[in-house]
Amino acid sequence: MKSYTKNAFRVLGLPANTTRKATRDAQQTLRTRLKAGGMAKIVDPLTCLSPIIRSETILRDAVAKLENPQTRLKERLFWFTSTTTVDDSALSSLKNKDLDSAIAYWNSGPLITSKANLARLYL
Repeated sequence: MKSYTKNAFRVLGLPANTTRKATRDAQQTLRTRLKAGGMAKIVDPLTCLSPIIRSETILRDAVAKLENPQTRLKERLFWFTSTTTVDDSALSSLKNKDLDSAIAYWNSGPLITSKANLARLYL
């Protein structure tokens, strides 16, 4: 469960197939919001897990994990990709706590990314 609750991609509100530039941009945006006293609404498909409390340190640690190729791979293995509209629909269902719909979307998806996301969900 720790692989999900503390996942660097989740902390930053990014899919596992995001670019390094998008990772840095997300960190900068979140850091700016933190300094201004607020926090951007982050799409979190696993809202049923413990909430994420974001601080400057937590954001910095998440980016550091994603900058290192070995830890990035580990983080990526335990987070969802968003490659197709099927993935987007399933992740939206998860965000709305509709597990059955998410499973149905990924079961119907023709691409390997759907099957990989389904496997991540079952972990």
